[in-house]
Amino acid sequence: MFETVSRAIVALTADFKDFKRRFDVALSLYRQNKRSSSLIISGTGFSEQSESYVYEMFKKFDIPLYHIRLELLSNSTMENALYSKHIIDKLRARKVCVVGDSSQMARIKKYFGKTFGRDYELEFYPAPVGLKAFQDLPFEIFKYMLSLLPDRINRNISIRLKRLKDGKTLT
Repeated sequence: MFETVSRAIVALTADFKDFKRRFDVALSLYRQNKRSSSLIISGTGFSEQSESYVYEMFKKFDIPLYHIRLELLSNSTMENALYSKHIIDKLRARKVCVVGDSSQMARIKKYFGKTFGRDYELEFYPAPVGLKAFQDLPFEIFKYMLSLLPDRINRNISIRLKRLKDGKTLT
């Protein structure tokens, strides 16, 4: 049974480390308005480790399990949008918050925007992933990995490389 909610929060799946970051962002959005929100986890990247983490967070924050919906069929951003919309339509939510990888946000906005149209209020929340994951690598290994990229990309990240060498973060 689907109860009507005013807001649906969609967390796109990934490997566990990235999913955990996305789910933490989604959970903080959920906790702002528990009574009228529902969480949707979308994608085939939802693992047993992810499931354990979600269950642990729901227990920790006393969130009823019926506030979560799983969409585990999608293999692409386009399918995330299509299958999530099916669930969101049943929930009758008109506000949709999508949490995904910051480096993929343009694609996420494109597909969710096309799928949902103007009848929905869409908000997008990037979760910190991507190059930040390389922050812990020794500088020489990171520099070697960058040397494998085409020259035009290398020129664009030379500033980040210098910051990393100086002991600063990549952001």
